Amino acid sequence: MEKIKNHFKKNWGTYAGAVVVCILIAATLIYGYKLWNIDWNVPMTYQGGDDFSTLVNAKMFNEQAWNMQTDRMGAPYDAQFYDFTSSMMHNAGNLFLKVCTVLTPNIGVAVNIYFLGVFFLVGFPHGWHH
Repeated sequence: MEKIKNHFKKNWGTYAGAVVVCILIAATLIYGYKLWNIDWNVPMTYQGGDDFSTLVNAKMFNEQAWNMQTDRMGAPYDAQFYDFTSSMMHNAGNLFLKVCTVLTPNIGVAVNIYFLGVFFLVGFPHGWHH
């Protein structure tokens, strides 16, 4: 227990910096996007392009383990994305999206958590320094 106390005493500035950055990110998101007014069931942003593939991936993650094959698209058979390698190069983002879909079965809420969470994933390391 003494080692843990000493660790926090020695590194309190690092932890304080990370907490301050997260608080600043949260305040900026809350006021910048007016989060008190949004409908969490509807994705916050849609500008075409890759946004649609994020929704498709979220739906596939919600219904099955991963996003490489589904019977729900590609009529009359199925959709297989094994040869579409750009999907495989985004595994960190896909893993985070999978976690979001595990937290909630609602695709709109999951995509919104994913969208907002990316700000914390990018900003947190900047507050974490040695």
